[in-house]
Amino acid sequence: MKVKSVQFFYHFALCLVGYIQIAFPKFAALSIVLFGLTVVIGRVKDFLIFELNKITLFLFLFYLCYLLGVFFTDNEILAKHYVESKLSFLFFPLFFSFKPKFKVEFSYLFLTSIFSVFQVSIFGLFSATKVYSDTHIFLPSFTSTSISPMHHPSYFAFFILFSIFSMWIGFFKKWKYFTLNWIIPLSIYFLVFYFLCQSLAALLFLCLTLFVIFILWFKMKFGKIKTLITLLLSPLILFFLLTKTPVFKVEFNSTKDSFTAFVNSPSKFIKDKQGYKTGNEDRLILWTASSQLIWKHPFGVGTGNVDDYMRNELMNLRQGNLALKNYNSHNQFLQTAVEIGFLGLAILLIFEFSVLAFAIKNRNWILLLVVSSLIFNSLFESMLQRQSGIIFYSFWICIIIATNDLIVKSKNNNVITE
Repeated sequence: MKVKSVQFFYHFALCLVGYIQIAFPKFAALSIVLFGLTVVIGRVKDFLIFELNKITLFLFLFYLCYLLGVFFTDNEILAKHYVESKLSFLFFPLFFSFKPKFKVEFSYLFLTSIFSVFQVSIFGLFSATKVYSDTHIFLPSFTSTSISPMHHPSYFAFFILFSIFSMWIGFFKKWKYFTLNWIIPLSIYFLVFYFLCQSLAALLFLCLTLFVIFILWFKMKFGKIKTLITLLLSPLILFFLLTKTPVFKVEFNSTKDSFTAFVNSPSKFIKDKQGYKTGNEDRLILWTASSQLIWKHPFGVGTGNVDDYMRNELMNLRQGNLALKNYNSHNQFLQTAVEIGFLGLAILLIFEFSVLAFAIKNRNWILLLVVSSLIFNSLFESMLQRQSGIIFYSFWICIIIATNDLIVKSKNNNVITE
């Protein structure tokens, strides 16, 4: 089999995973199986070499914790579903341990991912238009889950941000097809869609990302002293933006009031919050219930048992309405600790911060964006409980680490190029 044929099929299988996981998530498993077969063929034909990565090995260990938790489950059907849905934590570290001897063209992978996000956004517009035709209420029809029916808005907001960064990375690297003629209008379109998702966590992360970019630019332009002064003043600037900007003001004040009331008296706060509550108030109660479960079960309640235990804990807190909604912890770190204990949490933290250190050390900005978003959003959502997060984060983290230098050398330090 010729090298060019292997390269074509390898890139095709990669692009298929990147595309389908966003555009057609129900068929994501089939694309992963196809990529796995491509890896097997590539290894048999000696176009891939095995090189275990210590960082992604932690993702494999993370999956084993869920597998171990099955032995303590009271719900075998749900536990089986959890183990199956998290197979990406096992497959991607394994598949990307077989590294290609040829250059991986990220330009194609980025293009297919960008196109998939654009396609899903168009579907979201059609969905929102249908909602509007039924309700005749404009703003709710074109925001949040109405505009993003296929993926949770918090996940889709990051897919959008990832696409924007991919476009501009391709432009600055002068990759083929990455021209300003389409990058600028599509970036504007994606940013509008980003705000329509109405995810507070996503908006905060965007502000944080833009702030970091600004500080790096400011340091290059004006030096360390002025940058340090700007950093010292930044909390005041942030406070002004949150309290004076209409986009953030209402949400910020609501969050501040809820958090203050909770800190003053958690028991009174939970007792008083019956019936309707804001999303942030729900989170405070869910975090409380999760923390109490962790205290009672430091080794975890077992894979698939979280829903039942959370429901019972919420009933003990007299939050019957919230218990009926079957919410998860809305915090990945708490969710992990509740389900598979402090060991699982420790492995998750080691994995994420190892990836973060790797990204910073290698100045890999796209990987830094991916892992920092995972860490940040995990404070507000259980990002690795839905397929959207499980496949996306494990896929991109593993492939970027495995092909960090874009060219992977064989044992004799030669690179196949033809």
